[in-house]
Amino acid sequence: MMSKVPLSDLSERLQDLLAQRHYEAGFALGRHILRYFPRHLTTYAQLGPAALEAGLAADAMDILTRALSANPESADLWAAFAKAAQAIGDETQARRASLIASELRADADAAGAGEMAQAVQAAARGDWSEALRHCHHVFEADPTRMDAALGAGTALFHLGQYQACQMVANRALRELPFALKAHLLLALCAWQEKDADACERHLKQARPLDPEDIYLRQWFELPPDFPPARPATLPPWDETQRWPR
Repeated sequence: MMSKVPLSDLSERLQDLLAQRHYEAGFALGRHILRYFPRHLTTYAQLGPAALEAGLAADAMDILTRALSANPESADLWAAFAKAAQAIGDETQARRASLIASELRADADAAGAGEMAQAVQAAARGDWSEALRHCHHVFEADPTRMDAALGAGTALFHLGQYQACQMVANRALRELPFALKAHLLLALCAWQEKDADACERHLKQARPLDPEDIYLRQWFELPPDFPPARPATLPPWDETQRWPR
């Protein structure tokens, strides 16, 4: 039986290949990873900007749309999406994505970016009541802004308002069924409420997107007894593979 390798090793290899602009090899490796982890957010987040740099704007739009459906709070993904939309001549989407990227980078001086930028700044300093207020205003003005909804959910979680957090997370999932943070918030709320079974159910939805808990640990400080992820492994990649093939 062929031995398996850690997903983290191949993910790092993919990052190196794309950084060196070895796109044919990188896209082949990305396809290999997605064959075994078809919802792996990190891989989509790596491949989207790379496809754009390789001149594959339409493919980049598709990949970035998938990545943003899982992580609509990523300024980098929105910025790449804006460039891809501009490359295919979709100025409306390009302007909207560029504005959201500016907001999520907390650029409070950008035109029209003040409210969400202030929410991001408040969250960064741990002022969760202020972050909640700004996210609520943004979402109230534009109910399509799932970044604001998830920002509100995060604030509610940190404020200990678990039922309200669950309501917001479920609302986000109705719009974006694979929104990683929404699934994680539900798992974390269940854990805080001592409902281990519900926590495990929600983690089963989250971990296909984040098998190694990379985003989970980036976004939240976990209790020491929180259920750990199982080791994520897959068959080794044939380094001679190239895309397309």
